[in-house]
Amino acid sequence: EASRIFREVSDPVNDASVRFALGRLELNTGNYEAAEGYLKESIENTEHIRRDLKSRVFAAAFSASVHERYETYVECLMRKHKSQPSKGLEVLAFEASELARARSLSELLRDTQTTVLVGVDPQLAQKEKNLRHAIRTSVDETVSLLATDYKKEDLDKLEAPLTRLREQHKQVTAQLRQQNPDYDKFEEPASYSLQHIQNVVIEDDQTVLLEYLLGQNASYVWAITRNSIEVFELPKAEVITGAVRRLYENVSKEPDDENTKHLNQATSELAEMILRPVMAKLTTPRVIVVADGALNYIPFQLLP
Repeated sequence: EASRIFREVSDPVNDASVRFALGRLELNTGNYEAAEGYLKESIENTEHIRRDLKSRVFAAAFSASVHERYETYVECLMRKHKSQPSKGLEVLAFEASELARARSLSELLRDTQTTVLVGVDPQLAQKEKNLRHAIRTSVDETVSLLATDYKKEDLDKLEAPLTRLREQHKQVTAQLRQQNPDYDKFEEPASYSLQHIQNVVIEDDQTVLLEYLLGQNASYVWAITRNSIEVFELPKAEVITGAVRRLYENVSKEPDDENTKHLNQATSELAEMILRPVMAKLTTPRVIVVADGALNYIPFQLLP
């Protein structure tokens, strides 16, 4: 009922949240077909919101929480994969993971105000950066107001200058794009399909790519070669993060006999969790590791 109302009043932000809640509910009751439909709709709505400039004001309000939508969608696909291993659902799960990474990268670049400066006027590029900063400040003020029992006139006072800033930014960006057509393409990165990764990223038959996704209920690692893909279930994120923390703490200590002993124990413990399940695939001389979460903080070459 809530979803119907949100659609009638054209509120895609809350409708995407409701679809996610329905998907998670169906997932918890084991109704994977319905869960997949709701979760897919939630992600599609989320992607549409991100592309809609008019909805950018809401971006800061929900960006931190929407990663869970992708994670839950992957979990749903992997549960279905267990009972339907021949339907290629592990590929859909991998590509959903890739889409989440593309979004995280896009937000990182935008939030840190990273931009491509090759072949453009430095003064114009600085003006664009200043406008972006002003827009971000105005958006943060608007989001803070939306979280209160605000008055419409207060919102109008913020939206009017924000609209002007966006129009100025649009004009400056158009000028920069004339100087360099690739100027702001990082804003909407395209996630790679499995086939594209196999053709472009994996150079030859001597390479295997390991991509990790740490989840609240279960984690996964995909082992991808030039011609194959396999997925393996790992312990949940909390367990892996604990093992990473112990390893990280031991790596940072001065080396001596006692610390070396503890370090070896910590590396063995983590390797048992994240490498042993995929050990049969580690027969190539070149391994590409795409880490996730806490795994980004440890050097994989330490692991036995």
